[in-house]
Amino acid sequence: VRGLWEAFHGRAIAYEAALDAGDHAAMATSLARNVWRADAATEAAERLARISFAQAENLQSQGFAQFLAGKVDFLAAEGIGDAA
Repeated sequence: VRGLWEAFHGRAIAYEAALDAGDHAAMATSLARNVWRADAATEAAERLARISFAQAENLQSQGFAQFLAGKVDFLAAEGIGDAA
C-alpha cells in the first residue's frame, strides 16, 4: 500500500507543479511517462495536457460552495484538447 501511495503522491505533486507553473510541456512529459510509459511527450500526452489545463481552469472558476454542495461541472472532453 505504501508503494501505491508514493506512486500516486509523486504523480499528484508533478501534475500540481505543472499546473501551478502553467507549464504545458512539463505536464505533457509527466503524463507521457505516467500514462503511456514514454520517455518523451507524445501528441496524445500533449492533448491530455491541454485537456488537464482546460479542466483545471474550469474547476477554478466554480465557487467552493458549489463544490461543497456537490455541484461540480466538468467540460466535455471532445474538442477541448484539440490543437488550436
